[in-house]
Amino acid sequence: MKLLQSLWRYDSERGLKPLLLPVAGVVVTAILVMSILVGLAARELNRQAEQDASNRLAATLSQIADEAVENTLEFTWWDESVKRIVILFDQAWASNFWGSYQEGFRDVDIVSALNTNGETIMTWQNGYISIGGDVVDLGEGLDLLIEDAHAKSVANPIPVTGWVWGDDELYLVAVGAITPSDLVWAANLGQNRGTGVFARRLQDILDQSISNELILPDLRIVDAASSEALLVLDGPDGQVTAGLTWDQELPGDALLRTVVLPVGIGLLLMIPLLLLFLGRAQSMVREGDILERKLLEEQELNELKGRFVSMVSHEFRTPLASIMAASEMLTHYNDRMDEDQRKEELVSIGSDVDRLTAMLDKVVALQRSDSVLFDLEPRPVHVGQLCRRIADKASLATKGRHEVALHGGDEVGVISVDAQLLEHIL
Repeated sequence: MKLLQSLWRYDSERGLKPLLLPVAGVVVTAILVMSILVGLAARELNRQAEQDASNRLAATLSQIADEAVENTLEFTWWDESVKRIVILFDQAWASNFWGSYQEGFRDVDIVSALNTNGETIMTWQNGYISIGGDVVDLGEGLDLLIEDAHAKSVANPIPVTGWVWGDDELYLVAVGAITPSDLVWAANLGQNRGTGVFARRLQDILDQSISNELILPDLRIVDAASSEALLVLDGPDGQVTAGLTWDQELPGDALLRTVVLPVGIGLLLMIPLLLLFLGRAQSMVREGDILERKLLEEQELNELKGRFVSMVSHEFRTPLASIMAASEMLTHYNDRMDEDQRKEELVSIGSDVDRLTAMLDKVVALQRSDSVLFDLEPRPVHVGQLCRRIADKASLATKGRHEVALHGGDEVGVISVDAQLLEHIL
């Protein structure tokens, strides 16, 4: 409070103007700094949340791809597949074990088998088997996967997977070289092996499990170059082939909406309240200054009155002493004095009484209106006579114990002077 008062007193005439701009600037700057810091924190929270969701989605897709590899290995590293698909095609067996089973229990959308020359033997899709020909064109991506699959050792023919576009659909394609599990037979067969192709639509994978399990609403496929892509998928050639995006309740946005926005509004509302407080403080300080000035004036006036009373009490002694001296002269020496001397003493008594009356009038006037103590009232006065009368009074007041000598009074003559003040001075 003292600091605030000192600030107001620093320029009390200008009022709030010196502080309005600094105070408003401090508040606005604090809001801006807080907004920037919280905005950066919210942005980092959003980034971490998106990264976490992206990592979880990538891990889930990787797990699905591993399951596709295991499923493909189960059906391609199998003597029956070699016998009934590559060596002697058995349509009924292929339809049952490679078609219906894969579609019904593995959620595979496309199943294809190629012979040792890379020609399509059969394709299963939508519950029907087709002999020869490609039902879905998976392009160069499938060729790269087939090449990688056949590059695997016959002793450990691990299938390969990749994301491949076909008929405007993105597929998770698993490819394995159809290899007998008998090592002797596999060694004699060498690289002369058929191929098994198993493909699942990614959108079906997203709709069936991932969206609900990972709580990623509206999980969808976007173009690889889209700015919306939160996770990118690489094709068999190592290039980005597509992206995934989703809607997510981000913690940073929730923080801004539920905490920062109300706090910011509250801080903005504090500005007029602060200004009202400063205005009230200014009024209080001004009232305090007025009261303080009045108190100082009152103290000065009381001191002045005290000095005046002390002076008046002192001044009363002089005329009273003169009256007492004149009275004693008339009482004790009346028979020795001529008529002029008696008259002079009586005039002196009257003059002193008038002087006492005038001082009493001054006291009454001061009490009523706090006016000035004395007014200068110059008149033509014979200074020599005035000084002689004062000397006589002083001599009478000492009752003969002291000698009062007057020198040069008559030489001054008549001048314009306040006789009362001059007598007080002398």
